[in-house]
Amino acid sequence: GYRLPSIVVNFIALYYTVTTNSVKKNLLSYYEHLGIDLTFNQYFKHIRFFSFSIFDRFVSRIDPTSLQIDKINEKDFYKLSNGGVVLLSHFGGWAMAANALQDDKLPTINVVMRETTKEELKNIENREIRQNEKHVQIIDLEKGGLAANIKIANSLMAGEIVAFMADRVVDPTKTVAVNFLNEKVNFNRSPFDIAIKTKDRK
Repeated sequence: GYRLPSIVVNFIALYYTVTTNSVKKNLLSYYEHLGIDLTFNQYFKHIRFFSFSIFDRFVSRIDPTSLQIDKINEKDFYKLSNGGVVLLSHFGGWAMAANALQDDKLPTINVVMRETTKEELKNIENREIRQNEKHVQIIDLEKGGLAANIKIANSLMAGEIVAFMADRVVDPTKTVAVNFLNEKVNFNRSPFDIAIKTKDRK
């Protein structure tokens, strides 16, 4: 349940709010663009929400039915029943969302990402049965670009879904400048290039 963890998370969030000034400095520009003062209380809320997102990652693996996940644009997503490309942002968590997509109408979803979770956390996760194993697989960029590219191509040819984290620059030479929060920002171009090449798919 959430009662005990919600109490514990408050202490964890308070500790990191006090000790992680470097993280707060990195967030200042983002909050300034939103027109929100990054006060001590606001920063505490930010850290607290992030802490819960980590906690939910484990809950979604162990007991996904205990989470309530709102689905939007669901009809559009089901148009991918024959495979295709999905572009994601680093907002929320794919592990939680994947458990909301356990439907035999959908093909396997391959998430392209860098699996940088600390070894201790991986060991804890792997002790439990992964509820979404059937529908979600990870294409780990840490294992090499060539291997990842082959898996991406094979997945698309097999009529599966490939999901990219499209808001993080992986290769500085493959970027596109877009207007984001009234400034020019470089985004990763590769996922969009792949999406264009698969435009014959829904």
